[in-house]
Amino acid sequence: MGTLAFLPWFSIDAPVDVGNVVLEPYSRNAPDSETQRTLNQVLQAYQTAPGQPIESATLFRFLERSVLDDLSEDDRAELFDLSELVAFSGLCERKFFFLGGVDYVNRDNYQFFIQGFEETGGGVTTTMRRRDGRTTNLILDGFGVQKPDHVHPPFLRAILDTALLASLTSFQGDRLWPQIFEAIFCFNQADTDNPAVQLQSEAVWTLSAFERFFNLNSGKDQQLTNLLDQLWVDRKRVEVDKCPRLAVQPRQGRTETVLRRWIRDLYLLRNDHAHGRRARRSPGVWKLEEHLLLAAHAFPLLVKYYLARAGVYTLSSSDRTGLNAFEQLLCCSKLMEHDDSANGWPWSLIISREGWNTVTEEAVVEWEELQKADEQAQ
Repeated sequence: MGTLAFLPWFSIDAPVDVGNVVLEPYSRNAPDSETQRTLNQVLQAYQTAPGQPIESATLFRFLERSVLDDLSEDDRAELFDLSELVAFSGLCERKFFFLGGVDYVNRDNYQFFIQGFEETGGGVTTTMRRRDGRTTNLILDGFGVQKPDHVHPPFLRAILDTALLASLTSFQGDRLWPQIFEAIFCFNQADTDNPAVQLQSEAVWTLSAFERFFNLNSGKDQQLTNLLDQLWVDRKRVEVDKCPRLAVQPRQGRTETVLRRWIRDLYLLRNDHAHGRRARRSPGVWKLEEHLLLAAHAFPLLVKYYLARAGVYTLSSSDRTGLNAFEQLLCCSKLMEHDDSANGWPWSLIISREGWNTVTEEAVVEWEELQKADEQAQ
């Protein structure tokens, strides 16, 4: 029996080395060979629409091994873990409210499959979990998997931050890696866009991601706020009295900050949903959908800034823009509503404005460094 590990709804243009694994592009129209015929036969069951097999995909292959080699249980576990990092590296690269969604993806764009197949008979092997265990079946004919309706492949490019993926895999030997990986796993579960998953469940997964990252067990908003403050020490801040969203809210203490207010509101939201309540007991400052959007922006920045501090990742202008814009996004009172007067989405307008500021500030710093170097050379 052979085995194939792959992402059917996500395609790359060129191989990507990830430790001892290579991500390889698959095309149904590649030159004919025995391997290509087997790939086409196995992958024809994965369809973008009834009767339309996928034209491209991403394959996982261990170095020095065939893409069709059988996989041990340890191999499978390693690849499933890697697929979570690939998904996270894709989610970190997506853009919100951008050109009609051309650079938008969700977790299920990176659905990962390990498919067993019979090389001679043409059948496939499926293993399904049940509450009382699992069942394995050999299907000789009629097997098919259709792309979920909520998965829309990006039009222009493969959405994958390969630099971040390399940093994550290089950091796997760190003693804190287990909790970081669990945090990434939680974040991914909160970002599927799957209509079968309730938003309330995503709220629980979302805060769990932040808590697992810092290994927090007490459930105290101030503790999480302090840790984020320490990591994001250089971010641009908005004073509470200048924050439109909080202007109508009673101030809660002299040490109140915009970040802490958001974290506290997220905790209150999560606690209600985690204890079985479908709706909040009291109105929040941010709506459930707004919390999920803001956290989807913030958590990748948390991971990137942590890796940068550890010396395994280099922050980009986009990363710095995202963090500097964060409290402005928190304060936007109509975050998910189109601004007809400005002919745009508030989110995009804030990111764009802060992007120009970041580029300008970086140019000034670079010029000053050049001037200093010239003076020292003279």
